[in-house]
Amino acid sequence: MRTDAANRNLKISSTLVDRERIAFVKHYFNADWPTRSLYHLMLNTAVGDGPVIETILSTMRRVEDRPKATGYEAPSAFSRQT
Repeated sequence: MRTDAANRNLKISSTLVDRERIAFVKHYFNADWPTRSLYHLMLNTAVGDGPVIETILSTMRRVEDRPKATGYEAPSAFSRQT
């Protein structure tokens, strides 16, 4: 069971993380957080590792053959000239 001091510290830490997240999204994407359209998938990790991993893998299988949202392709490590 958490003490009142531990709960206050957790709230302060959460607030700091939220502020940092807000600043990051604003700086790099010029968007307000949470702008859900910036993400392909948002997960509640409180449900546990198993369900989260299964959701990620299932989603990856569903979308892997769909057209890309952009024409960008990450450079392949094998296609680099040395």
